[in-house]
Amino acid sequence: MKILADHCVFGKTVRLLQKSGHEVICLKDIASASSEDDTVASLAVFHNAILLSNDKDFADIIKYPPKEHSGIIVLRITPQSEGIVHNTLLSLLASKSLEEIHGSLVVIRGNKIRFRK
Repeated sequence: MKILADHCVFGKTVRLLQKSGHEVICLKDIASASSEDDTVASLAVFHNAILLSNDKDFADIIKYPPKEHSGIIVLRITPQSEGIVHNTLLSLLASKSLEEIHGSLVVIRGNKIRFRK
């Protein structure tokens, strides 16, 4: 499963995903730090990758309709909740295929997962 990690995704999260066997494309490797959100979303679609972000703007289903994307996962993460959110993210990725996430918005807050199509 290919994942495009937005600039705001913690390095620790990227390393965790890579250690778990996920192919992670870091936005910083393919676009400038000042890339607009629309550009970031387009790059995820271009690479057929799930967009992973801490930016709650990507949870706006009016601006980013889930069906137009390869999947968007928004992490609502704080230093205090990092371990829980990471475990929830890994559990989600282990239990769902790319096809199941494709066209969905997934918001992870603590150990809770919210899916929107």
